[in-house]
Amino acid sequence: MLRSRRQNKFRLPTAPLISIVQAIHTLVNSFLVAQNERSVAVRNVFVDPKLQSVFDSAGFVVLPLLAASEASALRKEVRSLETSVRSRAFSASLMSDDRRYRQYVNALIAESVFTRMAPFLDDYEFCYANVFAKNPRQPRASFVPLHQDPTFVDETRFIAVNSWMALEDVNAHNGCLKVIPGSHKVNSLVRGQVPIYPYGDTVINMELNYAEDIDIPAGFACVMDLRLFHGSHGNASNDERFAASAVSLPREAEPLYCVFDDGGKSTKVYNVPRDFHKTNHFGSAPTVGMEPSATVPNIASPVTSTMLKAFYEDSGAARGRWREILAETQA
Repeated sequence: MLRSRRQNKFRLPTAPLISIVQAIHTLVNSFLVAQNERSVAVRNVFVDPKLQSVFDSAGFVVLPLLAASEASALRKEVRSLETSVRSRAFSASLMSDDRRYRQYVNALIAESVFTRMAPFLDDYEFCYANVFAKNPRQPRASFVPLHQDPTFVDETRFIAVNSWMALEDVNAHNGCLKVIPGSHKVNSLVRGQVPIYPYGDTVINMELNYAEDIDIPAGFACVMDLRLFHGSHGNASNDERFAASAVSLPREAEPLYCVFDDGGKSTKVYNVPRDFHKTNHFGSAPTVGMEPSATVPNIASPVTSTMLKAFYEDSGAARGRWREILAETQA
C-alpha cells in the first residue's frame, strides 16, 4: 500500500491564462508534474480488493450499513429536527444557516453512518455529513440534475468518497439516487462549491443513455467517488423522503475547500483545518484571514459522447455488481 505522510500544500498556476485551451493544458501539466515529483500513486479506498476493483471500474459500490429498523429510527430522528430549510422541495442540511443544526447533523451522522462505513475503508476519517429531504408530491421541483461533488482533496494522490445512505426504501418514484457508471474518469479538475454544470447537452446524453437508478432498501449506502456524475429523481410519493450522507477523506490527505469566485469564472482553493467542513456554511467564503493557496479558472475537462460510451463500457461487469451484493445480503 502506497502512502505519504508529507503535507504538501495544494498549488496550481495563478498567472492569467489567455484561453480556455491554455488553461486546460497548464492545469493538466501542473497535475502531471506534481504527481511525477511526488512519485506517489493514488492509494486504495477499500480494505477489500474485490470492492476496490468494482469501485475503480464503476466509481461506486453499494453496501449494507444499517438494519432497516436502525435506518427507520434515524429517519424518525432527522425528521423531528426543526429547520426552515426543509420548506424547499429539495433540501440539504448544509444549506441551513443554523450552525447548531448543522453541527448536530454532523455528530448524528458521524455516529450512525460513518462508524458503520469506516471498517470497509482503508484508514479514512469523517469529514462532514448531510441530511437530504424531498417534499412529497413535487417530482419536478425536487429533482436533482446530474452533477459532480466539489473537490475535497488533491485528486492526483487521493480519493474522497461520499456514502449516500437511504433512510427508507428508495426508488424512482420517491427520489432514489441515479449515477453514471464510469463517469468518475471524466473530469478530475478542480470543482468548486455550489455546482455549476459545464457539460450542457452532454449531461442530457448521460442521463438518457447511461444513467442507472440506485433503488436500494433502507440502511444501504451508495459509496461513490466524488467525481462520479450523480443526481436523484424527484419525489412523486405522498411522504417526505430522507437520505443521509457522510463524506470521508484519507487520514493523511490535507482537506481542501474550493469555492467559486468572480461570478463563477474562477475557483479559489484553500488548504483548511480538519474540522473546517463541519462548521463552515456551504458555499461561503472562509473566515477572515484565511488566504487561498491558488485561484484557478473554472473549467472542466472536455468530454464527448464517444468518451462517455467508452467509460461506461469499461465499467463492464462492475455496473451490476452492486445488485449482486444486494441480493447476497438479502438472501
